[in-house]
Amino acid sequence: MSDEAFWNEANHDRHRAFGKSNLLSDQEAALELAAQALFFPALARFQGTVRRAAALSGLRRQDFLYLLDALDDYTPSRARWNEQLSRERT
Repeated sequence: MSDEAFWNEANHDRHRAFGKSNLLSDQEAALELAAQALFFPALARFQGTVRRAAALSGLRRQDFLYLLDALDDYTPSRARWNEQLSRERT
């Protein structure tokens, strides 16, 4: 099991343990989709800005590249986010 799958499952189990239903309301699902609509374009703009900064900087270029790698590693997958949303709706 990947780390991301583990944490998604752990989060799901934690919600269930605290009595939260695993079913999302229509409003909660709409909020999740709105979060996606804000998050992914903002992330793309930020990554573009970091790439431009990396191209300009000799001193911090490697730090910028590490940041971009970390963003790639830790950014939620839109497909997985949608799969989780779908699971929570059924």
